[in-house]
Amino acid sequence: MDGARVVRVMAGPQDDRFTADALATLTAAPYRVAVQSDRIGFRLEGRRLTHRMGADIISDTTPVGSLQVPASGLPVLLMADHQTTGGYARLATVISADLGDAAQAA
Repeated sequence: MDGARVVRVMAGPQDDRFTADALATLTAAPYRVAVQSDRIGFRLEGRRLTHRMGADIISDTTPVGSLQVPASGLPVLLMADHQTTGGYARLATVISADLGDAAQAA
């Protein structure tokens, strides 16, 4: 096996802040966990996701598995030691059944 994993996500909660094709891009394009990742979050390398309304939001709760997308357009998967609130729009959240597989991707 080449280490590739399929991790399922659910849209939201700020998916309306992204272009119509952003979620399709996220779910169809391959992403790699960047070297700059840690237990707080996995920085993902791959196709950039486009914001429709900007990356910044008023700080909101951030559950584990949230996919925040800063202005760079590259998602960050929040992991075990993630912050409790964050100020970047979240396009999707990894379903709880797949969090273990996501954690092993690093």
